[in-house]
Amino acid sequence: MLANLKMAARLALGFGIASLLLLAVAVLGLQSLAALRAGLVQANATSEYAKATGAIQGTLLDLMLTVQMAAGGFDAAKQDEKLARIDALSKELESGIATLGKLDSTVLSEREKALIKEVGGQAGKFPAPLQKVGELVKSFQNAVATDVADQEIAPAAARMSQALTEMARLLSAKIAATEAESSALYASTRAMVFVMSALALALCAGLGVWVTRSVTRPLQRAVAVARRVAAGDLTGKEGTLTRDETGQLLAALQDMQDQLARAVGNVRAGADTVELASGELATTAESLIDGANRQSDSAAATAATLEQIAVSVASVADAAVDLGALSAQSQQASERGSERLEQLIGDMVGVQDSVGEIGRVVGEFITSTRVISGMTQQVRDIADQTNLLALNAAIEAARAGEQGR
Repeated sequence: MLANLKMAARLALGFGIASLLLLAVAVLGLQSLAALRAGLVQANATSEYAKATGAIQGTLLDLMLTVQMAAGGFDAAKQDEKLARIDALSKELESGIATLGKLDSTVLSEREKALIKEVGGQAGKFPAPLQKVGELVKSFQNAVATDVADQEIAPAAARMSQALTEMARLLSAKIAATEAESSALYASTRAMVFVMSALALALCAGLGVWVTRSVTRPLQRAVAVARRVAAGDLTGKEGTLTRDETGQLLAALQDMQDQLARAVGNVRAGADTVELASGELATTAESLIDGANRQSDSAAATAATLEQIAVSVASVADAAVDLGALSAQSQQASERGSERLEQLIGDMVGVQDSVGEIGRVVGEFITSTRVISGMTQQVRDIADQTNLLALNAAIEAARAGEQGR
């Protein structure tokens, strides 16, 4: 079935399969890249949450330490600076919590969302106690400020720190899982692309070899047939032929070989016939030439006889003239020989009639001789043309070679 496909169909099939394999490799690569990109986006968003959580955790620790130092009365000369520091850290904490709300929450689990809500709720408890601690510190009521910090700020800070710690742990685990998934996806994609590429290369190579062999082999057979015919061998036969272009070429060469074989056979038969006819015509021409020669000899003999008769007639005419003269001179002798003269004149008239008849027969004979000579020339021309045809046929048979004979 595949052997009967047209060359264009074979090439299209080969290129189509190769293109499909390349397309499959490309689609697999694009899917893997999309998955890797999604993993990177999730990891980046998770990393942003982890970064913000860490920043909030650091700000919270710094705030609690500053509050403890301010409430404890350490370095009283710098109390205003510490209170300003508490106010700045409180605003930074609020900014960090606001940043958490602006990030992409689609990467968070329900537990992580609850922890962020917990952090925000605990952070909302800080402003009032922090303001009270500031006022107590300014009034030098450090003991009361310490109690407020321990009873109102520290528990909220502890719960907030616990939520931030759990949040950081969950985010770190998610980042590690995302990295592991990305690494595994990369490894599997690389292996799959390698396998698919190797398979595509092997299949393309096989298709290339198949297409090449399916085209070159029939062409080699066609070249062999053409060379065999050129060498004069018209007896070869090709086996099973396909229906593609090369099969049609081989069929056309086989038909050409058969036509040449029939033509050479016809030429050979015609040459044999011409040769036989030439022999017969040569024999007939020789017979005609012999007959013409004999007719020519007879005509020559007849012409000599006629010349002799003409001489005799001339002599008789001279004798008649002499006889007339004698009759004129001798009237008497004429009267005695009148009967004999009249008889002689009658005989002469018969002789003249005979001579006229002989002249007419000789003229017809000469005309027949001329016709025979023309026929002989035509026979010679036909014989020359026949010999020329026989020579041409022999030359064509010699050109066709031994197989052509």
